[in-house]
Amino acid sequence: EKVKETIVEKKEIPKCVKCGGNVKPDIVFFGENLPGRFYSLLQKDIRKADLMLILGTSLQVAPVSAIPGMVNCPRVLFNRELVMNVKRDDIF
Repeated sequence: EKVKETIVEKKEIPKCVKCGGNVKPDIVFFGENLPGRFYSLLQKDIRKADLMLILGTSLQVAPVSAIPGMVNCPRVLFNRELVMNVKRDDIF
């Protein structure tokens, strides 16, 4: 709540109370590397997938943009525009 208050109400960048550094949200910004866990689990997750849901994306940023082409299961695209090649089992 304190971080939200600092951002929304005070219009300031929240600072860490221990080191004074900027507090960063738990997301990956454009240009940052994905966590190692992403790469270590990717192949296992792809083999286990029986359906892939793809929601609201341009599929322009690698490596995530390549994942729909890696799976061997039906894919469902929820998007305003077609952003990938259609396979036989895909649902659009």
